[in-house]
Amino acid sequence: LGRYGGDEFIAVLPGTGAEGALEAGERLRKAVASLDLGLSRLGFGGQVAISVGASSFDRGMREPVELVRLADLDLYRAKAALG
Repeated sequence: LGRYGGDEFIAVLPGTGAEGALEAGERLRKAVASLDLGLSRLGFGGQVAISVGASSFDRGMREPVELVRLADLDLYRAKAALG
């Protein structure tokens, strides 16, 4: 787990397929949504939310960067779904 860019983080889950990656991402999303950071007491409304993108290694992939590119595309689809 590490910071990948400005506000993006990456988790590498060896031995985890696409379904497991999606499940892990959903658990993380729910955990963050359930946090009470006291934002309303500071004058901020709502709660913290995250968007998650996932991809799984395909033996046809030639470069690891392809795995990150696919996860990034999935992340932007998740962000767009939030409106």
